[in-house]
Amino acid sequence: MLDENALKFSIEQQHVSGAFYNNSRKGIIIYTEDSDTQHEFYMKFYERLLYNSDVKIEKVIHLGSCDDVQQACQRDTDISFPKLYVIDGDIYLQYAPKKSQGRLCVLDRYCIENYLVDEGTLCEVIHRFKSTSSIEEIKQKLSYTSILQGFAQCFVNIYYYCSILSEENKKIKQSKTACFKKPKGWNSYYDASLNCCIKTNFDNFVGEARSELIKLPNIDDSYIDHKLKERQTNFPCCIDTLKKIVSAKDLILPFLMAQTTNKFQVSPSLDDWKINSAELYDPAPLNFLKEKIVTIYNEWNESQVTM
Repeated sequence: MLDENALKFSIEQQHVSGAFYNNSRKGIIIYTEDSDTQHEFYMKFYERLLYNSDVKIEKVIHLGSCDDVQQACQRDTDISFPKLYVIDGDIYLQYAPKKSQGRLCVLDRYCIENYLVDEGTLCEVIHRFKSTSSIEEIKQKLSYTSILQGFAQCFVNIYYYCSILSEENKKIKQSKTACFKKPKGWNSYYDASLNCCIKTNFDNFVGEARSELIKLPNIDDSYIDHKLKERQTNFPCCIDTLKKIVSAKDLILPFLMAQTTNKFQVSPSLDDWKINSAELYDPAPLNFLKEKIVTIYNEWNESQVTM
């Protein structure tokens, strides 16, 4: 009988093997988290990032979780074609940021969708779906800063606790992935009509998080307050911090889409929104990633010339 694990291992090895691909001399392969269902989004995202460079994306290959990508990178010794492994910053940004090294690049925001939630991108996407309104009209009606100020106050504070739970749980369980209490849906904790937290649900989340922490060894209220102060100092509660440490895929983007539906009566699916955003977002905050891709490609290309 064919061993399922052996089959999985064999496919993964093919994914990182140069023999598996007939690569373009101008192409690079990006290995990422996520699944094949998001392939179109990722391709458009990286094509926009590299638009004015001499490098194109040959393929984007999805390997699953952050750990899956890291492990594949660590085992990969094949240098027969240019490649880069990319993982999200995730909850670790707040207490143990992972470092880019070699062919592994770590994003400096929670997830890749966090680069899609700036005001300019949002207005451009709305304009694509609501072409009867000008960009300036959309900007004024949207009131981007106004609608995100209260949202940031709510969810940045919630994610402080998420990261403390993750940090302390990992000390005990030594797990490979982050263990933390994750908020389910933005509208469980935030009232968009009032631009403020739903106090009862917010307080319940904080209370449950603190109770869970106090059950762990050598943790009391003063320790939790100390850790909370560290987060507040390193990541001041504001919109910029929201866009960095809070999941845009799970919370910020769905919230902004709901605001768009309410104000502009357009309601594309999340996948459609992401694909359109990938074609319109500002790539400037990702110059570090673009430079990494171009460098890896150029080094590989030069090595082929000298062979």
